[in-house]
Amino acid sequence: MQTAKPIGICVGLDFPIPPKGAWYTSNHAGKFIGAAHRDLGAGLAALVFGLFWNSLLSIFTAFGLSATFHNLHISLPNWLPAFKFGVDSMDVPMTIYYWIFLLPFILVGLFCIGWFLSSMFGRTEVRVLNAAGTIFVGLGRFGYTRRFDASGVKNVLFRRVRSTEGSDTNVVVMMTSNGRRIKFGSMLTEERCRFMADSVQKLLVH
Repeated sequence: MQTAKPIGICVGLDFPIPPKGAWYTSNHAGKFIGAAHRDLGAGLAALVFGLFWNSLLSIFTAFGLSATFHNLHISLPNWLPAFKFGVDSMDVPMTIYYWIFLLPFILVGLFCIGWFLSSMFGRTEVRVLNAAGTIFVGLGRFGYTRRFDASGVKNVLFRRVRSTEGSDTNVVVMMTSNGRRIKFGSMLTEERCRFMADSVQKLLVH
């Protein structure tokens, strides 16, 4: 039976100097290595595209709300514009079909909002406490967490992955003793992604 190796920041361990927007800390809750997603270029792109997309979407959403209120026999609220044409011809089945048709466009609009918030305020953080490891990606307390066995990590690498569209994405790849590959850091700049890969490598593989 394999004995789990102790996990911790050793005295004298040569960690890389964190770039701006990255950090490593240690307290009673564990060892934390993280970096902010903050990227003004990506945030600006998300903001411009999101404003354009959601401004157009708001017109179709308002029409759908008008049709919904009409079918429910509810008077329109003051903030909702009244459409003079088309609403009266929207019966219940057609209104339901309209919302189903509009749903993918609404999801794209929500994605743009999340993209902007993540680009400006999001973070990726690795937490290690004894042999328990977690990777958090999100905004504040909201996000998703993946768990991994820190004692089973054999190597940590920085990789640049080419997408089908031809763009490059930076990722950290953790390889475990059972052959599992855990990837994270795709929202980080190259400098922060490299820092996380080097720091996690020094923390877990020494």
